[in-house]
Amino acid sequence: MPDLSIEIFWQCETAEYFSAEVVGSKGEKHTVTYGITPMGKYQHGFSCTCKGFKFGKGKDCRHIKEIKDSKKYCGWMQFTDGSEPVHKNGKHFCPKCGREAVPRKWGV
Repeated sequence: MPDLSIEIFWQCETAEYFSAEVVGSKGEKHTVTYGITPMGKYQHGFSCTCKGFKFGKGKDCRHIKEIKDSKKYCGWMQFTDGSEPVHKNGKHFCPKCGREAVPRKWGV
């Protein structure tokens, strides 16, 4: 069996973890997050603190849809979305939203 080689790819920091507050229809505040889910260490997904998400059996609530539509969450990954990170002052930034880009290792 051949050895794996380790390649570096870049992703937006939001592809690992993201959190934003959304105001509900009655003025209540809900927190939408993207990151590690309760289903397992390596499973990522969106969640919300509202009752609609809690009782919706994992379906996106309107708060999650609002975050996705607002483009606050980027989720750019070099190997799926293409392009290179932007280099400025010795740092790497997401070409899609401008947030910091972080390196990740991938075995090929």
